[in-house]
Amino acid sequence: VRKEQPINSENFLNVYRQFPLFLKFTGPVILGVIGFLLARTTTRMIRNHARYTESLRKYSQELEHRNKDLRELNEALDGLVYTASHDLKTPVVNFKSLINMLRMVKDRPGSEAMVEDIIGKLDLSADRFMNTISDLLEISRIEKSFESEQENIDLQDLVSEILESMEQQIEEKMGQVTIDAEKAPNLLMPRTSLQSVLQNLLSNAIKYSHPDRSPVVIVSSSIEENQLVIRVTDNGQGIDLDLFGDKLFQMFTRLNKVNSGSGVGLYIVKRTMDKAGGSVSVDSVPGQGTTFKLCFPNKCI
Repeated sequence: VRKEQPINSENFLNVYRQFPLFLKFTGPVILGVIGFLLARTTTRMIRNHARYTESLRKYSQELEHRNKDLRELNEALDGLVYTASHDLKTPVVNFKSLINMLRMVKDRPGSEAMVEDIIGKLDLSADRFMNTISDLLEISRIEKSFESEQENIDLQDLVSEILESMEQQIEEKMGQVTIDAEKAPNLLMPRTSLQSVLQNLLSNAIKYSHPDRSPVVIVSSSIEENQLVIRVTDNGQGIDLDLFGDKLFQMFTRLNKVNSGSGVGLYIVKRTMDKAGGSVSVDSVPGQGTTFKLCFPNKCI
């Protein structure tokens, strides 16, 4: 029976001395090359895995974002179908009632005044019907607006363009609108989307002016905490936020029953800002005025 020799440095050196000379030099080199290749392959695999993991994370975030948009769209469509069916049903019922009344009185002697009154009511119902349809089309349009190409918008030019379209409305109220866009003169987003937001806010500021004073509106822009902020401030009737704050941006909600309006303007503002990745908030004092604050993400700067 051969007795096993203990493994120690002396035995190792004796075995090493018996190796051929070329192995003594090439062996470590070969082992080093193999180790280098294994390390490089492992590093590449780790990097590929990291890139793959990052791609999955981004894809997951994008998928969640799209799912959120779809959920919001479904909720909006549910509300749209419900409110639209109600708002479209009312003028249709009025049409039928007024037409029946017209049939009953049209041949009666001396009924000219009543016929004229019924025709006037029919005309008013038709206007409401068309306004509701226009609002529905506008809501549908904003869902597609962000598919449009991003534009570098000059805020001063855009507001001036909106004010030109509102010239008669402003003159009737003897209103004054000031633009202060020096701190943030440009904004990157679809032009029609921003135009819709500002058009609605400026129109409301003039429409709901205080009965005892002419409307004064200030549109200003700034960069705050890496966001582009636009404020629309007026000296109008103001809003009781304790009473109406949770209803302010709901579809077809009218807070003022005196002035004409469909109640979709602020819904469009909120929906557009959500799609832009921004936000809208309001600060108001009843009887003194209102400020709407639009915050756009830094990608819009």
